[in-house]
Amino acid sequence: MRKRVTVAWVCIVAPWVLLVVALVVFAITGFIVSGTITSEATTLAAGAPPLRDTIGRIINIILGLLGVLAVLGIPVGAGVGVYLLSTKQGAVKPEHP
Repeated sequence: MRKRVTVAWVCIVAPWVLLVVALVVFAITGFIVSGTITSEATTLAAGAPPLRDTIGRIINIILGLLGVLAVLGIPVGAGVGVYLLSTKQGAVKPEHP
């Protein structure tokens, strides 16, 4: 019974934690990338963006996908968590011969 309650609370809380973590890391990477604005003279060959900007964009895409996953997981996790908290675990039924 204790394990069931723990799993229920994890289902309820985990998407919110994932969303907060994704937003915080997104903000930090945005700050780091914007703080390293490069001039046109430091761009690489033929107008290609610097490697730091490319890595920042890739990280932001991954964090955006994690944020979407967290937002979609909030109603699912809440539903599963409430279901697990509100229902009783069935007793073992004796087998009929």
